[in-house]
Amino acid sequence: MRDMSSDERPQTLLKQVHDAGKLPGTEPYNSNTLQSSSLANPANSAEPVPTASIRGQRDVNSTLVNEPGTNARLMAPAKPNSNGSDHVNLAARAKATEPEVKQQSAAPPAKAPIKPEVTQEAAAPATGSAALLARIRAQRNASSKGAAAGTPSANGTAPSQLQDVIVAYASQTGTAHEIARNIQAESSKHGIQSKVLSFNELGMDSLIKPKKQIVVMVVSSTGEGDPPDNSARFYGHSKRRSLAQNALKHIHFTCLGLGDSNYTRYMGVPRAFKGRFSELGAQVFYPHMEADEVDGLEEFVDKWIAGLWKPLKQAALGTTQSEASADAATDSAVTSGNAAVSQAAGTASSPPELPTANGHTPSANGLTPAAQKAIPKGQDLATPPGAAPLKGVPALPECRVKLVIEADKAAASQIRQAELQHPSRVEAEYRDAEGMYSPEQPFWAVLSGARALSSRESDRQVLHVEVDIEGSGMQYQPGDSIGILPHNDAQLVEGVLRHLGQDGDQVFSIACSSGDDAKLLQHLGWPCSLRRALTVGCDLTSIPRKSLLRVLGEHCTSDSDKQRLLHLSSTGGRQDYTTHIKAAQPSLLSLFHQFPSCKPPLASLLDCLPQLAPRMYSVSSSPLESPHRVHVAFSVVRYETPAGVRQGVATTWLEKLCQPMLEGRGVTNEDRVRLPVYLRRGGSFGLPVHTESGLPNLAAPMLMIGPGTGVAPFRGFLQQRRHLAKQQDSPAAPAWLYFGCRQEQEDFLYEADLKAFEADGTLSKLRVAFSRAQSSKVYVQHLLKQDAQQVFDLLRHPAVHVYVCGDGASMAKDVQSTLVGILESVGGLTTADASAVLAALTKQQRYIRDIWS
Repeated sequence: MRDMSSDERPQTLLKQVHDAGKLPGTEPYNSNTLQSSSLANPANSAEPVPTASIRGQRDVNSTLVNEPGTNARLMAPAKPNSNGSDHVNLAARAKATEPEVKQQSAAPPAKAPIKPEVTQEAAAPATGSAALLARIRAQRNASSKGAAAGTPSANGTAPSQLQDVIVAYASQTGTAHEIARNIQAESSKHGIQSKVLSFNELGMDSLIKPKKQIVVMVVSSTGEGDPPDNSARFYGHSKRRSLAQNALKHIHFTCLGLGDSNYTRYMGVPRAFKGRFSELGAQVFYPHMEADEVDGLEEFVDKWIAGLWKPLKQAALGTTQSEASADAATDSAVTSGNAAVSQAAGTASSPPELPTANGHTPSANGLTPAAQKAIPKGQDLATPPGAAPLKGVPALPECRVKLVIEADKAAASQIRQAELQHPSRVEAEYRDAEGMYSPEQPFWAVLSGARALSSRESDRQVLHVEVDIEGSGMQYQPGDSIGILPHNDAQLVEGVLRHLGQDGDQVFSIACSSGDDAKLLQHLGWPCSLRRALTVGCDLTSIPRKSLLRVLGEHCTSDSDKQRLLHLSSTGGRQDYTTHIKAAQPSLLSLFHQFPSCKPPLASLLDCLPQLAPRMYSVSSSPLESPHRVHVAFSVVRYETPAGVRQGVATTWLEKLCQPMLEGRGVTNEDRVRLPVYLRRGGSFGLPVHTESGLPNLAAPMLMIGPGTGVAPFRGFLQQRRHLAKQQDSPAAPAWLYFGCRQEQEDFLYEADLKAFEADGTLSKLRVAFSRAQSSKVYVQHLLKQDAQQVFDLLRHPAVHVYVCGDGASMAKDVQSTLVGILESVGGLTTADASAVLAALTKQQRYIRDIWS
């Protein structure tokens, strides 16, 4: 192969890659260079420990970083986010593109009632800059009883809010939700009344009513450009052809999209929402932004939110530009020095100047009266040793709900009995005519098989599990994933109940605190018992968001507990938050142990706890070989944190359910376990197909790279490919697999299957890295580098498909760097040109990564 000159290389490369899908070179593709090789010598190979093949929210903590030893993605439930999602680290590139308890009946339950909300005390007199701001507000708003109804205009009148403001979010793992909650909390400081809702809670029907409304969207994607679960129903309704062309002409909107440009369908859902709103006549009142994880979120999200308030005031309150500017200047003069930092990263915008959403006037440092009382008069609020003084305590999120206690003992008893018999006969027999199930209406599949894939000597347990979907109508394909709805650990739930002093048997429903008829917190499954809500509805183990810490801090009876939690939620406590919260990863119960005086009202707690998300697991089987049983593989998650041993929510729960099968004990029909499941399509992460017909393309070579449980989907790929080759009676193009684990005798996952694929020719090359078989560790990227010439020859094929499945934090990046290096060293390309080759393959959906971080 000749080397191109530096002058001709870039033009030739890009023309061949983009027009013909080829790599440069004068030699034709030679299949002789792609013959199978023998199993790698253990002395020259290595790989990380097996990880759970989970697509979706991380198993223990739904947050911005993943726990070690699992491939649970931060976007549950789904395949890796290919279009941008909120499972990313909080950083971003901005692209400017365009009181509690109501009784239903008189008699209270026999057991301890749910405690009422704590009444806030009167605000302490404001001093300094806060007093200045108060005088200005009072002079300009003399006729108003508070700022919640609107910011005074320059002429001294208090304009009423002309349009409803809704902060709507589409969030799979909580980042978009967190940003939306904080925008809503901050809006009251700017004199704007608003409410925060998921898109499903909002509903398309409420928007098409001829009523002027402003919608501030915070939108992420999941899977292969799929809408998050809490927006899927809205997404489907928005695409109805029956909607009039100008159905949303009375709507003004703006959109903050969250995503990761590493994936093929970057910003898929945010762009779909923006496009559909515009098609239906909605008008943009503030430029959209696309926040890219690759470049970092926090700084750019902050700037976008900081710029939102002036146009939002103009639209919502009808203020002129000069009036909005005057308000902004006043706010800035008083609050200068307080950073406006996005709560997505757990920090706050500028300290409150106006009443918060629930009507309590904060002081200059952002504290409500109850929190302000903890400060000795004339002194700054003390903070934990080594922490900075309180700065930028965020606004207190509004509690949107009230609990309605079921006082009818008979009715409550019936509900509790139904929970014990879950699934009910109706749920167990539910069938969707098209096999389309969801977290709200899952199929209750029988747990039909389980076995260990790792040896007893291994300190990490990897399980192979099978679920029976016969009769469901579900039609799965290799590359799909299956969602399972887990349960929280019973001891954890009981610990939370004990700390709160609440009776888990109490049955309740949810009502809007505003009096609206919106159905909020439906993921709790109300009416239900409190125990049931905490078991299946609430995420009790994810890394606590700062908005949760802010709410918890508001409800401490100890001044010390209060100020520590407020510090952790503030901008000044960012480093301590990283050290004591993100690194330690405390559960809700751990927080209660650390801050024993913290006992929040149940309504506030339930409203701010994240939803317990389904866990997505890669399908490791083929319907041609196992039509009625879906196979998955996962690692049982256990690991150490500064706060102690943590266990995966779903994997630990599943392990307990599988225990009789793992021990070889028979399971009777009466003892069969049913799991609530649903299917998520794999999108582009699937076997190659012909572009025109969509039929399988056996002539397309495959390069598969999947260490640990990242190998699981490739087992399904190879089962399917073997059956297709037999059906078509024709040989398939080369298929290579690079797999890695610790030791051959410890965690060589699916060893018999993989060697059988190699023996019958389904797998042309099997390369295995055993990371602990020699003194120096060798990973899959090292084996790729050893095979650089052959890998390059395979990459030159115009139909090659490259798949990477596994850890995105390190492995996937190292593999990407290695592929770039091979294109440079063997192909003679520059780094920029080599990266352009992979970018072009990604765009053509021929370099597909199913990764998590």
